[in-house]
Amino acid sequence: NNELPLQNLDKEGTVAGKNDMADLANLHEASILFNLKSRHSNGCPYTRVGDIMVAVNPFDWIDELYSPQKQEFYARNLIWQASLDNKALTSPRGSVKGRRALLATAATERKAVGYDFEKLGINPHVYETSSLAYLGLAVEGNDQTILVTGESGAGKTETIKIVMNHLATVERSRPS
Repeated sequence: NNELPLQNLDKEGTVAGKNDMADLANLHEASILFNLKSRHSNGCPYTRVGDIMVAVNPFDWIDELYSPQKQEFYARNLIWQASLDNKALTSPRGSVKGRRALLATAATERKAVGYDFEKLGINPHVYETSSLAYLGLAVEGNDQTILVTGESGAGKTETIKIVMNHLATVERSRPS
């Protein structure tokens, strides 16, 4: 009837929430808002839109969302994955050039699959953003910027604290 569908349905005909809103079949304001609401009510405050991370302030600290295990998971899978068993990176005296070559190989492998992290089983998280920023610095030596914007009370300051803590943790946990 020339009306926009209000929801995105999965194969079973139930309302489907997506980790990456670029994967929504029907992308419009109502479907975006419903997807964010659905994820938020399931304790998932982070949602991707391609390369952009959208966060909905849960107004509550979710311990398991920011655990040391979560930090290590994102660092391992997005930064150190392809380099854990290589001597150039694991050697305390490994050359910077060798480390960069290894990390560049890992980055190339990830680019080959694109930014479709669904295939890798990685849920959207602010640790993903900080890990990819660290990877950009470590691999190519490129300056990185993480822009955090939102309304008053949206959680911008907390998000920056979480990002800075994760970046420091990633640097401290570098395989040595």
